[in-house]
Amino acid sequence: MKKITFLLLTILPFIAFGQDVVYDFNTDGNQEGFTQGGMSNLTVAGGVISNDTWGGSFHQLRTPDGLNLVEANYTLLGIRVENSTDFETWQVVNYDAGSTAAGQGTLVDFTMPTVTDGSGFTDFIVAIPSNPDNGGTIDRVGIRAKGTVTTGTLKIDKWVIFNASAENIVTNGDFESGLSPWTTSGPEASAAQLVTGNGGGNAGRLELNATTTTNNFLDNVIYDFGSVQPAQTVSVSFDIKSNRTDLVHQVLFETYLSGVKTNENTGVVSSLGAADTWETISFNKPIANDFDQIVFRYKLRQNGSDPAAINGDYVDIDNVACSITPAQTLSTSSRTSFDFILYPNPAKDVLYIKGLSAISKVSLYDITGKLVLQNSKLVNDGLDITSLKSGLYMVEITNIENATATRKIVVE
Repeated sequence: MKKITFLLLTILPFIAFGQDVVYDFNTDGNQEGFTQGGMSNLTVAGGVISNDTWGGSFHQLRTPDGLNLVEANYTLLGIRVENSTDFETWQVVNYDAGSTAAGQGTLVDFTMPTVTDGSGFTDFIVAIPSNPDNGGTIDRVGIRAKGTVTTGTLKIDKWVIFNASAENIVTNGDFESGLSPWTTSGPEASAAQLVTGNGGGNAGRLELNATTTTNNFLDNVIYDFGSVQPAQTVSVSFDIKSNRTDLVHQVLFETYLSGVKTNENTGVVSSLGAADTWETISFNKPIANDFDQIVFRYKLRQNGSDPAAINGDYVDIDNVACSITPAQTLSTSSRTSFDFILYPNPAKDVLYIKGLSAISKVSLYDITGKLVLQNSKLVNDGLDITSLKSGLYMVEITNIENATATRKIVVE
């Protein structure tokens, strides 16, 4: 497929405050500092970095280290991919500083469906998991196969680390302001306790005062957006420790609309590898329904078949980071499909739009389907929306390949 350059930037990644980090692979033979694991035929040609030779398992493709990006600002990885391998479950990796060991960093899963070689590229925008070991910075980011690729070719046309701050929905996630607003709930749960955190400081503890017969929780406070949120994806990372390895841990996101609970969105189910040892759990959870409030709840699960906790057992939680990131594209039309991000959402005055493709037109429709705003030019990735009334709108984006994608936003 012919290479199309979508951003008028230098060939090398441009790293500066407020800028995205962009790798275009536009110079044959120049890997732009990328390294690999288990991808021995990594080559750059025709504006694409690719590999068709696979060794071992958990194959990795990594940016250079030393990025030194502020983690709170650089929250999303965008890649334009043609995955004609035989494997579709991959992970985004936020590596420990100076390390290439993905298992020591933090990871979140995403799916890259397999396609026929030469069928075209697809854009994926995935949340970068928080890595508490790096002190609030990103050293390098990569992708890893969650298993073994045996055949086929992985081609990447563009790699972008987006500067797009996410909205944290957890209050006092590091417990450094004390216990408030964290509370426990459940018939066997003692009152929440403050204990020593991961690496010092504070953590919250859920301790049991009897053998568990049902679920028990450590709850944060409801986060109120003040307006209706369209379907979103929640990105979660937290540290956890327990005196038992066999207990079953889970996260719930309860959503509300106009004061009525609309859903309980269950996150990953995990057990721990070692007793009294801090581990980090990170994942993404799509929220399919609209909502205006959401709450993070840690759940010590007991569904009858799970091992029961007994009097004195405990679970400690620390460094809870839980943020809202854009939902997946609602619709696309093109042999080369694309995705984009909108923020903030809700928006006021300016709506920012970013993607891996250059944008040729932005159209906004109100809830009746009426076209209320159309613009073919963004200023610093921003669209002036001061003329719009408060409410729910559908945003339709058209890129320079004439593909379209849509997303809902709320204007305050």
